Order: sequence, then structure tokens, then C-alpha cells
Amino acid sequence: MRKQTFTHFAEYVLSRSLLVFLTILTLCLSLVYVIVINHNQLERLQMEQLILERGIRIDDTLSRMLNKTYIISATISYNYGNIPNFPQLASMLISDPAVLHVTIAPNGIVSEVYPLRGNEALIGHNFLAEESADPLTKLALQDEQLVLGGPFEASPGEYVLRGKMPVYLYDPAGHLWGFVSVTIEYPMAFLGTGLGELRAMGYDYEIWSVDTQTNERSIISTGGYSRSPGARYVEMPISVANAQWHFRIISARAWYNFPEKWLSIAVSIILSLLVTAAARSHQNLKKLKDKFEQLSNIDPLTGAHNRRYFVEHADLQVRRLERNGRESYMFMLDLDNFKKINDAYGHKFGDVVLKEFAERTMAVLRPYDLFARWGGEEFVILISEIEKSSALSLAERVRSDMASRHISDGTTEVTATVSIGIARITSGCKLEDAVSRADAAMYHAKEQGRNRYVLYDEG
Repeated sequence: MRKQTFTHFAEYVLSRSLLVFLTILTLCLSLVYVIVINHNQLERLQMEQLILERGIRIDDTLSRMLNKTYIISATISYNYGNIPNFPQLASMLISDPAVLHVTIAPNGIVSEVYPLRGNEALIGHNFLAEESADPLTKLALQDEQLVLGGPFEASPGEYVLRGKMPVYLYDPAGHLWGFVSVTIEYPMAFLGTGLGELRAMGYDYEIWSVDTQTNERSIISTGGYSRSPGARYVEMPISVANAQWHFRIISARAWYNFPEKWLSIAVSIILSLLVTAAARSHQNLKKLKDKFEQLSNIDPLTGAHNRRYFVEHADLQVRRLERNGRESYMFMLDLDNFKKINDAYGHKFGDVVLKEFAERTMAVLRPYDLFARWGGEEFVILISEIEKSSALSLAERVRSDMASRHISDGTTEVTATVSIGIARITSGCKLEDAVSRADAAMYHAKEQGRNRYVLYDEG
């Protein structure tokens, strides 16, 4: 009898211990699963953040090289098809070593190229001739805007990117005058975009475009690193100077190649540590989501809106103002001699100047005015529901506030000035036209001696 009772008691204890063990094991494995899922989500968000950050830097770098074509185009249109002293104008605008040359082609035929030395063979090239017409020319004519293509093989082993912009005269018919073209050395164009840093972070990457006609995929840039089978990746489209590219970041290691994951599984048996790790993982996930949302709208250096945010919201606001019949103005602002400041005091102090300028400008704007960093040292403002005299007073206030006060980082002190171009947004005016006219007016402010504002002459 005693032996039977002992046997039943032993079976009860064993079954209870097994039940407790299985319960704790299930709970631990559930928490481990949550941590692994959160880790994967964190890694995915980090890869999305890297794509967004690098995409912005690539867009900013290439747009800085290409956007000066707007000034050349506006100058041609402003002068009714004439562009005096093209080499002098091009030399003032093109300073990046990655830019190989800039051409203008009235009626599609290249008439001038800068620099001319070494590029003499380009003179007379016909962009519109059937035997030389390329998809980039067709796309530029189809979209009626600056387009980017490449990489193209310019010579054996040497590749380039090309930006091509059709130029239309400001007349009722909008006649095609010709083209402005920029050729950029590849892969030098991607220096400083942070793509090389991805390998040290444990990621590979690929950037490619898809031909809309042939549906063929063309690789633009790739890390070419080794990766584990089954490695996770994130793929997102990015806009670069009116071109649609695809950006993929791939984890160089599969999940089972991460020792910390095996360590977390071992440590996860301790329930308290698992709960703490899950809570911490959730908190990190929330912070990263908040940072991701902010990064998509704000320029990280100056705190102003970024260019993508401005284009999306300014277009809606311009259409709303047109329906209401309210007057509005576009400002294009460019810090004078900013390259000299960078060369003399370094890029770190140049960043101080950019941040100080953005802070001073935002301090005098109204809450509903749109202010954004357009690229490099250029900024743009959409001033809505304002009269001409008030718009000019605001421009003078921004200019004088910048010129009258020193900028200092504690060791270096300078005075920086700004040139401002102003264009009235007329009925039926597209956002890109308003920006182009303000850009042309800003260039005339530069020509007249800088540190001033110029209102675009609509006559």
C-alpha cells in the first residue's frame, strides 16, 4: 500500500514538474520569438532608414550637379534664345570635379561645350537626328523636364551619367529652343554619398533602373560583397533628379550567422531578462519609427524641411491659392561665396553657417510659410497670401538680418550674405516654373553684386 502511494506521489510530482517546465519553456520561447521578430523589424527599419538617408544624399549630390541647368535654361528663356558668354556662365556654375562637361544645343545641335578642351568632337552633334537620337532625348521631350540617365559607356572602361533638359522659350506657343546637357563622371558622382560605409555596417546594396519600354534592368551601382543565402533585404524606390531608381539593401549575414541571437536564446531562459529585453526592444522600435518619420520630412543639418517635402506640399498650396485668387511669391535664396567659406574655414564651420542661416530665416517667417533646403547652400520659400510690398519687405529683412550679424562657432567669426530671387506665382504657373524664375532672378542678384534681392521681370 505504501509502495503504491509513493508511486502515485512520484508520478504527480513528475507530471507537475514537467508541466511547469513546459509552461516556462513555452513562455521563454514565446518571448524569444518576440525578440527575434522585433530585432528583424528593427533591422528592417534600419535598412529603410539607410535607403532613405543614402537616397537623399545621392539625390542631393546629383541634383547639385544637375540643377544649374535650370539657371542656364532660365537664362536662355529670359534672353529669348540667346546666351551670351556661355563659357563664363558655365565656369561660374560648374565647380564639382565630377562634372565632365556642359553643352547647349539650339535646335538639337551642339553649338557650345564647356570645357571645350578635349571635347571639340561634341560640337555639331545633333541630339534630334534619327541616327543619334537616344532614349534619354526622347524621354526629355516626352516629360518636358530635366531627365537623368546612365551609366553610359563613353569610352572603353569609362562610364558617365547624363542629364538632359529641353529648353522652351517663354512665349504663348512654348517653342522648343533646344537642349542643355550635363555629363557626370561615374562612379565619381557617388563619392560622399555614404554608399561605401554600408559594408562596414554589414550590408550590401544594389541600385538599378528599369527601362519602361524594354522592361530591362540596368545596374547603376552595387557593392558586390559576399552574402549568406537567405539574407534579408529591403527594396524601395528613390527619386533622383526626376529619375526613378530602385535601391536595395541586403544584410550580408543570414539570421543564423548572428552570434548575439544564439546568445539571446540561451539567456532567454531567465524570464526577467527576457521581459526586460522585450520592453527595451519595443522602446527602441518606437524611437526608430519616430526618427524615420522625422527624417522623411526634415533636413537633418539645418532643421528646415527637405526638398521632397517642399515639392509635395508646395504644389498643393499653389493650386489652393490659385483657386482662392490669392497672391503668392516664390523665393530662391543662395548663400554668397559659400564655397570660399568652406575652403577657408572647413566644412564643419560651413555647416554652422547653414544652420545659423536656416534658424534666422525661420525666425522671421510665418508658421504657414513653406521653407526648405533645396540643395547645398540653396534654400527656397513659398510665401502665400501676401502683397508684393510685404514680400519685398520680408526679403529685405532676411537679407539685412544675415548681413548685419556675425556668425561664430566660438573660435571663428565671419559675416555671410545671401542673394535672393523672387518670382510672383501667376495664374496657371507650375511649381517648377516658379522655382525656375526665382532661380533666374537669384542669379541676376549674383550678377549685380550679391547681398541683394531681385524680383523676376515678368515683362
